[in-house]
Amino acid sequence: MKGLKAAHPERWSREIRNWTLDNEVWLNPERTQTEINEEKDSMKKG
Repeated sequence: MKGLKAAHPERWSREIRNWTLDNEVWLNPERTQTEINEEKDSMKKG
């Protein structure tokens, strides 16, 4: 990607995205009771 940007910088309006992946991903992470309560509170307001 950097080579493409260097060849035609006029086509690039921003920096190149960081495509590196995390070593570990959690699909359903455990939530604390505080996080659960905050979510409930925000649903009541909205």
